[in-house]
Amino acid sequence: MSSITKINKKNKNPSVSWKILVGALLVIIAVMVHHLIVSFVGVEMVDLRLHETDVNILYSTDMHADFHSYGGSSFFYVHRGQMQYMSSSGDLLWHFPLSLTVPIMATRGETVAVGEERGRRVYVFNAEGQLWYRADFLHPVIYYSVNRSGYLSVILSTEGGYEVRVHAPGNVTEYLYRNIIPNANRFPIAVDTSEDGRFVSIAVLDVGATAMISRVLFSFTRDFVEAQPFTDGLIFMTEFHGEFAFRTHFTECGRVLVFTDRQITAFMPETENEFFRELWRIPLRNQLDELYIHDRGFAYVTGTPFLNQRQATPAGVLHMYSFDGEITGTLELGRRASPVHLSARGDAVLLGMGRTFYAVRHDGTRLWTYNATHDVHHMIFLENTDTVLLGGINSASVRRRAR
Repeated sequence: MSSITKINKKNKNPSVSWKILVGALLVIIAVMVHHLIVSFVGVEMVDLRLHETDVNILYSTDMHADFHSYGGSSFFYVHRGQMQYMSSSGDLLWHFPLSLTVPIMATRGETVAVGEERGRRVYVFNAEGQLWYRADFLHPVIYYSVNRSGYLSVILSTEGGYEVRVHAPGNVTEYLYRNIIPNANRFPIAVDTSEDGRFVSIAVLDVGATAMISRVLFSFTRDFVEAQPFTDGLIFMTEFHGEFAFRTHFTECGRVLVFTDRQITAFMPETENEFFRELWRIPLRNQLDELYIHDRGFAYVTGTPFLNQRQATPAGVLHMYSFDGEITGTLELGRRASPVHLSARGDAVLLGMGRTFYAVRHDGTRLWTYNATHDVHHMIFLENTDTVLLGGINSASVRRRAR
């Protein structure tokens, strides 16, 4: 009996000891996980609490309000009846009356152009928030961009096709560049001008051939001597077969970026040899949900992977690049939501997916996360990464991070 009793005790004791051991292990694991989370998060990746300030802006839905800031303590606020320039403390610094149905801002740093789809007038405002000049056109404007120096590039829809023009701040009555594109299965998609007004690049879609071709034309503007020997100032052209080139962008360092649905390519003008040299090329393996170009580089959020693309990244990944074509950081959120918002300032990117917003350094380090309780239409940095302008359906407010 005693031997049986010993055997029974041996059968019972391991069960009790195992439960104690498992419990102890669970406690240790929980402590380790908590320690890792605290160590990893620290001041990063925290859920942001925003304190409301006294700065509140009210508007109706049909005013189509929009906002822009270039990282300073002031911001542009436009609606269909007025352009306003305001400080983050709520002071109205400047305002200008407008008469637009749905105002659309094209921005480059502290310079802003405002017009509307198929409108015939574009306003350009400078860094002080004041009206720089106004450009009027006989034909509807279907695309426009502006650079820091105030050069306005537009695409007009005419009776016979399209007209591409560039206007300079000092002479708004005459165009600096003009290119007539007949409507023969060729459609200009985007245009941009270099900071010094010397070059213009135009992305043109050609659907007349058996396969779609995007051509990007690089030309001199007429005020430069180099333009004289060339027809329409054209000095270089590159083609992207089977691709859709939707954006061309001159950087402050003189490079021009071309964005297609399949790749991103950078060129540099070589004036001695009269052509543009390719610097680097980044293939895309996903659709782009959102793209934003800022002062130091560009960022995009991956969308649905292309078919039969084994090296595609998951949807909803933020990629950040320098203008050298080097990736500076990524952030994989493990989720994808709509709508997607993307903006940036010199030291960080602001990504919104649905009602969740992430502030991310350019190296991929997450600064904070903010979960909104309602739909957010606008969220932009102001003077620092702890101060934002948060805009909803019918109101916007300046908010600061709670410490």
